[in-house]
Formats: sequence, C-alpha cells, structure tokens
Amino acid sequence: MTTTAIVIAALTAIAWVWWAVQRWIDLTRGNTGAVHPDATSIGSDPPGPERPAIASMLVVGLAGGACRVAGSAATATVVDLAARGTIGLRDDPATEGGVLVDIGGDSASDLETHETMVLGLLRSRSRSGLVSTGTLLRNQPGWLWWARFRRAVATASRREGLSVAARDERLVAAPAVPALPAAVWLVVDVFGAVTSRSLEGVSVDGLVLGLLAIALLRTVLSDLADPVDHLTESGRQHALAWMSIRADLSRRIPDDASPVTSATRQRALAVAVATGAHEATRWALPLMDPVQPRRVWSDAGDRPRVVTIHSPLTPGRGGRPPVVAAVGLAGIIGSRVGAAIVDGFRSSDRLDELDRLVPEANRWIDVLVDAIGWLLWVPLIGGLWLLLAGLVDSAVTQVSSSTFDSSTKDRDVPHGSGRSLGRVVTGRRWSS
Repeated sequence: MTTTAIVIAALTAIAWVWWAVQRWIDLTRGNTGAVHPDATSIGSDPPGPERPAIASMLVVGLAGGACRVAGSAATATVVDLAARGTIGLRDDPATEGGVLVDIGGDSASDLETHETMVLGLLRSRSRSGLVSTGTLLRNQPGWLWWARFRRAVATASRREGLSVAARDERLVAAPAVPALPAAVWLVVDVFGAVTSRSLEGVSVDGLVLGLLAIALLRTVLSDLADPVDHLTESGRQHALAWMSIRADLSRRIPDDASPVTSATRQRALAVAVATGAHEATRWALPLMDPVQPRRVWSDAGDRPRVVTIHSPLTPGRGGRPPVVAAVGLAGIIGSRVGAAIVDGFRSSDRLDELDRLVPEANRWIDVLVDAIGWLLWVPLIGGLWLLLAGLVDSAVTQVSSSTFDSSTKDRDVPHGSGRSLGRVVTGRRWSS
C-alpha cells in the first residue's frame, strides 16, 4: 500500500471505531431495569395529554431504555385524527376491507408537528378530498419523511419532559468526517475508469476502502434519521400507565376491528395501534416505514416489546446455519473456478488471435476480462461472509424471526387492572 492508502485506511479505521463506540454507548446507557406493569398500581385512564405516537415511543422505551418511534405511530396518528374529527374514515365500497380517508376542510389548530405532517401526507395523496387504502399502499412516504416524522415525535416528547436525547448528534455524525476521504477516493477511481474506458488506473485499495467508507456513511445517516431517547422518571411512569392500558385494550379489541367506528372506539384503537396491540389497522391504513422495516411489536415472552427481525445472513442472528454455510461454500468454490477460467483465458493464445483478427477490439476485450475478474470478488467475499454466518450460527444461540409469534398474543400479554379505561374505552365489551 502507498502512503496515501495507509493514511486513508487509518482514517477509515478510526471512523469505524468511533461509530462502534457510539453504538456501544447507545446499548449500555439508560434505564434497563423497568418494572413490570403488573407490579405497579396504575389507573386505567390516560396518564397525560400526549398523543398516541408519543405513547408508542414511551412504551418502546420500557423494553430496555432506548425510546424509538415505531412505524405504527403514523397509522395510529391517522386514526387519532379521525377520532378528533380532523379527518373522516369510511368503508371503501370498491375494495373489500379497504378504507377511504376523507380529508375534509381546514386543519385543526391544536395539531402537533408530527400530526401536521401526517395530515399533509394524506392531502398530497388525496384526489377529490379522498384517499384510499390502495393509494396509500402504492405511494409510501420516503425515508426522509419518516426521519422528519420520528424527529417531530421525539421533540414533542422532550418538550413534555417525558424523555431526553440519549446521544449528541454531533458525535453520531462525527465518523462521517474521517470516512469521507476514502469515499472520495472511490468516486475518483470510478470516474477515471469510466472516462478513460480502462481499469488500469483503478486501485484495489481505493475500491475496498471506498466501499467500507460508503457503508459507514450510510449507517451514520441511518443513525441520524432515527432519534434515540431515554425515559425520564415522569416518562417512565407514563409509559407504565400506557402499557397497562395496552394490556386492557389487547383483550377488549377484536383482531378484525375496523377503524371505521365511533370516535370513542377510534381513540382506543389509536392507542392500540400505536402500542402494537392491534396490527390489522395498519393494513387498512398502510403507512410502512422503509427505514425500520424489521422492527415489529411482539407479545412473546414476559412483556410486549418491539423486536428486530434479524437477517439469517448476520452471524449469530440467523437460522438454518447448514444451508447458509453451504451456500457460502458454493459461492467461494464458484468464484475460484471462475477466476481460474479467466486466468486460463488470459494466458492462452486466444487473446493474441483476437488481436490479430480484430486489432481495435483488443483493448475492450482486456477491459471486459479485467471487469469479470473484479466481479468474481463479489461471490468470494459474499461466500466467506455466509460461511462465517453459518459456522457462528451453528455454535451460538439464535435470535431470529421466530421471536415474533402472534399466536401468543392473548396468552403472554401482561394484563392490567381489568378495570374500565374511562376516556380511552367504554366499560362495555367491544363489538365489531
């Protein structure tokens, strides 16, 4: 490696270490000893004026100290806006199980920032003042909208003194600075190869370090788009109260409950959706979060919580280790066989023969052969990773999508006091 490559490699390593330290701080700091809701004497009325999206964030924090805004908070906000009369919901006669959102007239004056965002999103998707389930499903909000939405919910929670920021965003963004030189190096190498139509100037060091830097930059942006808070003492008490309400709602609300119902039931349904006690409404009003696609509510275990559905390609977090390891080994063998074929073609007389027959094409043939040689590194690296994942998963405890078992919903949810929910839900049994 050249001196430049060594310096850039050192900066890239510093960037990754810096990010790893920040991630470790996020995982180890905060209140991880939350008391089970059954062990507290909590009433069944809402603990405060916070909206369902904020309640969702607080309840997530009970699982281990890190408060994050779940994707269900946006759908819950739609139902809550309907309960307050800002918008209307009615059955869609054109689609079985579909819902039409009636945007209505002027916006209410008491909307939080995240509610204004949801209302604006619905308006942008509306046609003649109506938005259908199909329209929402085909026109999902992007990652930037979700980043702003989560930040707005976190800001509202902090304003009410329910949570505090768990990290300094300047420190979170700092690893991007030493990672930039490697990313620029990669861009310059690729641009030079495209303009010169030759791979001679492409550096292996630049490719490897550049890809590592780009992966880190993407991770940093993802971290910045996902605010992390910790509960205050007041927020923790509110979260426990909302968890008690969630337990009662999970028993009262049937799985097939529709958001097209009375305002009282819509208020209850909004809380149930926000806290993961009712998932069916998310398909009637689909607002899917592309930034956190693998975080879901789970009732399995000792308490409801948000869990991450891990990829089988992540060492220590996947399933079917023999299959994963076998695929990785096949990728390694295939890449080596392909590399041997390419090397044999280079050392044979075929290129000389082609050069003699078509002189002007020889340069492009060299470029094509070199490109194939570079591409063969992809299955080799991927195969090594899969082989590592398979071997690790064969020896360690696996945590995979099996953690999420909706069939345990009624059995494992910690129940609350069993009393009426007052303003949240009536004392009568919910009927569809």
